[in-house]
Amino acid sequence: MSIPSQPGTLRPIRPIYRPSDDGNILVYAGDLDLATEQSQWVAQGDLAISLGPQPTFRAYFAGTERWLLDMVIGDRDQPSVALPGGAALDPPATSALPAEPESAGSWARDAIVIPNLLVGDFASAERVILHITTASLLHVALPVFETADGRQEQLPFRLPGWNLRLAKVRPRETEHDFSFVVEAVPRALPIDEEQVEQLTMRLFVLLNFLTGRAVGVHPVVGLGSDGRVVAARWAAPRVGSSGLRWCPDHLFARALPLLAGGFCEISANPALDACVSRAIHLYISANGPGVLDVKIPVACSGLELLAWCVLQDEGWLSPDGLSKLSVAGHQVRLLLKWAGIPIDLPSDFSALDARRRKLSNPHFAGSDLVFNVRNALVHPPRKLTDIEWPSAEELIETWQLATWYLEMALLRVLGYDGEYVSRLQLTGSVWETARPPWTSVQPEPEPS
Repeated sequence: MSIPSQPGTLRPIRPIYRPSDDGNILVYAGDLDLATEQSQWVAQGDLAISLGPQPTFRAYFAGTERWLLDMVIGDRDQPSVALPGGAALDPPATSALPAEPESAGSWARDAIVIPNLLVGDFASAERVILHITTASLLHVALPVFETADGRQEQLPFRLPGWNLRLAKVRPRETEHDFSFVVEAVPRALPIDEEQVEQLTMRLFVLLNFLTGRAVGVHPVVGLGSDGRVVAARWAAPRVGSSGLRWCPDHLFARALPLLAGGFCEISANPALDACVSRAIHLYISANGPGVLDVKIPVACSGLELLAWCVLQDEGWLSPDGLSKLSVAGHQVRLLLKWAGIPIDLPSDFSALDARRRKLSNPHFAGSDLVFNVRNALVHPPRKLTDIEWPSAEELIETWQLATWYLEMALLRVLGYDGEYVSRLQLTGSVWETARPPWTSVQPEPEPS
């Protein structure tokens, strides 16, 4: 797939940082300000990110000083780490970590794990580069553009207040290199740290939902008009195990801009925006690894949250009406009706159908059964002498149905009308796509 552009009109998008020979990604080399409640020191060292197998962000320093020896072999508290004023933020070419002198009578080297570190001033930045770590998108094909430095796969999209382009990192130097990089250009200057943090979280949530896993969106770097680094948020990327995906690789390039547009639409409604983001976090947790006894209640929490917010926002229920409709399953049933999502139990779900018959309630819809199982999991049995929990088959079907409901409700709220892969599909190709149920066009009645 190729989309031509005028030569030189687009700049290539490259990572600011790349792995060193040892696999670490060096983000800073020079003086480090170290401090505890009692003392302060200055040491030469490095700040580096490692992407695998468990991403970490560490400060490395070494020397012969007594305080350093005490820190390594004694009980001294771990110091905080900061950069001195005026420290150079451009990517270092070489390490600043001192080498052990041949004549050294003693020598100590230490590494400190740092949660994150904000340096510089994003108010001086004209664009932001976000580094993406994921194994889920390695085979995604993006449109090809002509840039000032040759052809590159890029995907333009928008998020509130920003124009963005996602680009593949080629060549990836190691398996622990960044997979993609995003260039974000603000629609208004200056920007501040809060706007950058909000952008980072929106992108994290969006890519999480598309890939079905936690996708790393760090480090985040602000570039000035001359292309030099003026600010950064350094941190270890958050990555996680992959779950089922509604968006396979061949749909990604179309789905991302559509969902990003949905985030732009709901951004005018802060309450809805916050609820959708939180519901996606619950969805990722319910869709990831773990026991079904936990994942089912988590998926139901996401559905309850969306029902509470959407039904009020759309005027389907007033706050007073919502309080009267106190049964969570009934609220979710109404949410699914609003969204155009079928509530009937799928015909292949024999375990839940048998549970419905055992409950002697033929009117139970799929959503009612989901919350019936959820209640059985989170509340203790009525009698100690008659302990019974849902069967393994009931748990599997309930998890499939609950996560599908949550997936579909999120897509509906974000206005998605493209294709997707249904997790309820039990036969046929694993990547067979369908249109969301609310986009189905009913056939015109035949003339009599």
